[in-house]
Amino acid sequence: MPGAQEPARPAGGPPLRKRDETPADADFRFELFRRSRLLIEDLSFLDPPMRETALRQQFMGQTQGYRAQFPDADFEIVEIGDRPVGRIVTHRGPQAYFIVDIALLPEWRGKGIGSTLLQETCEEAGVNNVPVRLGVSPFNVAAMRLYVRSGFTATGQDDAHIFMEWRAPATGGARLSGPDALQQFRLFVAGRAELAERLLPFEEIDAFVSEAVAVGAEYGFVFDVEDVMAALRLGQQLWLMPWAPVV
Repeated sequence: MPGAQEPARPAGGPPLRKRDETPADADFRFELFRRSRLLIEDLSFLDPPMRETALRQQFMGQTQGYRAQFPDADFEIVEIGDRPVGRIVTHRGPQAYFIVDIALLPEWRGKGIGSTLLQETCEEAGVNNVPVRLGVSPFNVAAMRLYVRSGFTATGQDDAHIFMEWRAPATGGARLSGPDALQQFRLFVAGRAELAERLLPFEEIDAFVSEAVAVGAEYGFVFDVEDVMAALRLGQQLWLMPWAPVV
């Protein structure tokens, strides 16, 4: 969807817009890439020249990889007024939309911009009756919270990503059940601090499991004690917060 667009105002703030990337955006995109690294990707242990070289190589690898894998995607710069604040890359396929990349400068996070971008993409996908999909690092807790708040649920994972999907809500509000619901429940809790606080005091396994089942039931996640215990015994910590007890 090329060309500049005028999304809604995020959280009552100034209007934002999306426009196509151009070669002139290279310096901004590198700065965004540099400032969007996770702690696990920190390269501060390298000498400055080596760190700069490594970052440049990673940046070029990402740029070339995205362009090769998603040649028909929309590569867009997100602006507040005329000031670039982020980037979104979206592949709009006939069967699904895929958010290849979404990033904001740190000082512009937490202002409703990410939520606005996701909401617009989901609304467009809903009109076209297709889901929205993305992959997120399990170490990027802030992003997962944003996606869960935006209505995304987990559909699977590999060594590097948790895969998530948004679908237009079904009439009647389907309930999530069985062992597969555990991963989605973990992400649901990660996006809601008040639910995490309800589980924090439980250090005993039995008490923790019972409370997890009870909290899940309140929000439409149907699984039983055996499901939770089996997941704990298998060491599947990814579906739980880091504070969860391990059998």
